[in-house]
Amino acid sequence: MVMSPTRLDTAIERIRAYARKQGWKKSRLATEAGMADTVLRDFDEPDWNPTADTIRRLEAIIPAKFEAA
Repeated sequence: MVMSPTRLDTAIERIRAYARKQGWKKSRLATEAGMADTVLRDFDEPDWNPTADTIRRLEAIIPAKFEAA
């Protein structure tokens, strides 16, 4: 059975896609979101499990109309 992506999965993919589009490494992404880059230590790992606060802060720097391709 194939599971549909959760809202969390969708948010994580959107954040990753935005960082890729901007050409940002995780340190730049963290700086833009006003957090320490250690918060994004596992950002590139498939099982990255950010806190709700981390997701909120990262989503806040992404334009509302941006869609992950």
